[in-house]
Amino acid sequence: YPNLVRFVKNEYLDPEKAALLYRQTKICINKHIDRHKAMGSRTFEIMANNNFILCDERIQAQEYGLVDGDNIVFYKDVNDCKKKIAYYIKNSYEREQISRRGFNLVRERYTTKEVIRRMLGKFI
Repeated sequence: YPNLVRFVKNEYLDPEKAALLYRQTKICINKHIDRHKAMGSRTFEIMANNNFILCDERIQAQEYGLVDGDNIVFYKDVNDCKKKIAYYIKNSYEREQISRRGFNLVRERYTTKEVIRRMLGKFI
């Protein structure tokens, strides 16, 4: 990613620093490792901070309740990513609405309490 390399730092971020960094960012870009097909936890961490996320397309997204353009935005390739960055930088209201819906999804379905409740419900 030659256009991004000047912004990359290879360092450990504790959860508080990561949350602060997410909050200071208008558009959080998430690129998964190609061999992984599911959604990574970072996706939900970003959404839990009420941040806008631009994410590479994932096969299982709908299984998690993720809907492109509603509570998350997916990109197909580098050119698509660049176009969407330009669009959502200019359209802050739309970006904020998508972030809010993503935040609400995580709060409703993916808090530790809710996940444990659903897991235990399968055994009761």
